[in-house]
Amino acid sequence: MKKILLGVALLLGTLTAVGQNIQTHYQAGRHLYKDMEKTPSFVTTVEHFKADRWGQTFLFVDFVHTEKGISNSYFEIARELKFWKAPVALHLEYNGGVDRNFSINNAYLVGASYLWTSKDFSKNFSISTSYRYDQAIEGVQDANHGMQLTAVWGWNSWNRVFTLNGFVDVWTKKASDKSHGVVVYSEPQAWINLNQLVGFHDNFNLSLGTEVRLSYNFLNPNKFYALPTLAAKWTF
Repeated sequence: MKKILLGVALLLGTLTAVGQNIQTHYQAGRHLYKDMEKTPSFVTTVEHFKADRWGQTFLFVDFVHTEKGISNSYFEIARELKFWKAPVALHLEYNGGVDRNFSINNAYLVGASYLWTSKDFSKNFSISTSYRYDQAIEGVQDANHGMQLTAVWGWNSWNRVFTLNGFVDVWTKKASDKSHGVVVYSEPQAWINLNQLVGFHDNFNLSLGTEVRLSYNFLNPNKFYALPTLAAKWTF
């Protein structure tokens, strides 16, 4: 679900064709909700982005840490295929993962994306609409055919000290007595880039900031959560 590095890479435009970072988040928001108190404290995310002559590829892996080690991992890879100059691309995506305690279903998406970047590369926006197929998990979850809408955004201050970026996913699933048929998940982020401050070396690529994990009908049926984190990011 994280498309944020894609947004950052779009901000850089033609200045770079490759980008990667590693983020560590302390999930401070788990203390705001009684039913979230047992949520693991730390999540580490590794992201990679690469552009080429036929489009761009983005992938990430989330690792959830517990006292006994990594309890689960979640993986996404997305490919934007574009053989033309128009800012519209074919979108292909796969989501999946493993967990010690429960099954994570595979999801496959195909659709189209629109990409926009400002002339000075300080702002970007993309939106994609896709058909989404969630594979069945025997005895746990039926297969699901639905649609997903994704928006990704990014903004850099004029001096590149501050970065705002994030994404929002909205997708459909089968409605039930316990759950509506629409799921919303979003992760807006705010960063201070230390290498742009006086006294820090240009190659000291550490950023400090926060992420707010907003969700509806995702963690629990028909419930909304706003879970902030305290985060550090190193960009390679």
